[in-house]
Amino acid sequence: MNTIRLMTLIAATASVAACASPGQYAEQLTQERRACAAVGFDPGDSQFDQCVGNMDASITEARRNNG
Repeated sequence: MNTIRLMTLIAATASVAACASPGQYAEQLTQERRACAAVGFDPGDSQFDQCVGNMDASITEARRNNG
């Protein structure tokens, strides 16, 4: 269940981040952190940091692939 919610949140965050400028990166990071917290990761846990990092990498890759 968490995987489905996480993928949905990644897609929503990616759509916002698709045109992210350096000034918008802070907002993207905030959304990534909220998404990871929403699926149950504790912000003080290393799994939370891994979630945020994985989401950020996925969004960056999607942005590169979509030009």
